[in-house]
Amino acid sequence: MNISFKQLVIFILIAVIAVAVSVLFFLPGSNESTQTEPTAAHKGTTDSVTPEPKTRSIPVFNLETADITDAQKQSVKQIGQALIDGNSRLSTEVIAQKNAAGAPVLLNFNRIKNDADLKESTKILTQMRQAIRDYYDHTAALFQSIQQDMSKTDLSDDTQTWILLGMKNGLDAINLTSSGDLMVLDQAELIIKLLSAKDGSWTAENGKVTFTDPADQEKFDSYLTQIQKIKADQAKLIAPKVQNYRAIVTSLGVGNPDNK
Repeated sequence: MNISFKQLVIFILIAVIAVAVSVLFFLPGSNESTQTEPTAAHKGTTDSVTPEPKTRSIPVFNLETADITDAQKQSVKQIGQALIDGNSRLSTEVIAQKNAAGAPVLLNFNRIKNDADLKESTKILTQMRQAIRDYYDHTAALFQSIQQDMSKTDLSDDTQTWILLGMKNGLDAINLTSSGDLMVLDQAELIIKLLSAKDGSWTAENGKVTFTDPADQEKFDSYLTQIQKIKADQAKLIAPKVQNYRAIVTSLGVGNPDNK
């Protein structure tokens, strides 16, 4: 066992905000693009929002060296800024939505003890899951709107395809993050049910939960281990998507997304 209950609470709080705290902005960038199959709760939906780029090689775009008109440069900057501003707005909204649902107290011992029928826990979990799904859906709608506006410009097919590639990587990153966070909440629900069912037969001290029954302890520890695995696997899958999105947005001349 490598994770304490205190660490679990941190994991849950990460799940509360992971898809929202500029998940697309905080990893080192790269001008090379990779594409992996989208997975998760929304698998299959990303292509309808930002279509898969053509199979031919896509020229790397950089506003500073691009041979385009001033009007086209302005269009590119507006698209980049719309991506950054839109994600920032949606991030703020989803954090507020999850906090309002009760995410910060989801694993509070006293709350669980007083929630014998688990109605409050179920309500919090349901609203948190909905917030995660809403964030993906709202981001997909944002990207689709930007794509539609971009199609009305006179930007070249190559430039538009480059930007679409960035949006696809960004949406895939949120898709993967959402899937992982939903799985973490599933494990959190199992933990809450176990703590509630075994009330009086466990203690909590210094962030560690100890059950009197070894079988219960083994079950509890397995939930924590599974959460740890979910977060580790999630980070590996998301990293290249985030790197590609960040590099492409930066290439649009709107500054470093890290500084937003």
